[in-house]
Amino acid sequence: MRSWNEVYGPLKWEAWWLVHSLFAMIILPTAWALIVVPDLFYSIAQAPVDIKIMAMIFGAVWGIGGIMFGKSAPYIGMSLTYGIVLGLCAAAGSLIPYFMKDDPNAAALRMYWEALL
Repeated sequence: MRSWNEVYGPLKWEAWWLVHSLFAMIILPTAWALIVVPDLFYSIAQAPVDIKIMAMIFGAVWGIGGIMFGKSAPYIGMSLTYGIVLGLCAAAGSLIPYFMKDDPNAAALRMYWEALL
């Protein structure tokens, strides 16, 4: 009996990407959430609609960012792409929670920018 590689050859990147996306982003997180969160779907149903919409928007933006990362790597190289992406993630990850507060503190923002520079 011949092996998969002898018959079809190695899988292309697109096929592995689909397998990874299916397992790593859908099946495994859902299975883990079902294990650790009691009444998962009830909990999701009880969440406010604006929170669910915000989660969907952030998920869509994350997906667009992933596509842009994949498209930029061949053009500018992996090291520069990772440097830009990780720098933006660090800056956004520390600033977004600050601006999500009801009353952001101007002194804290100034301190953030002074530390950044």
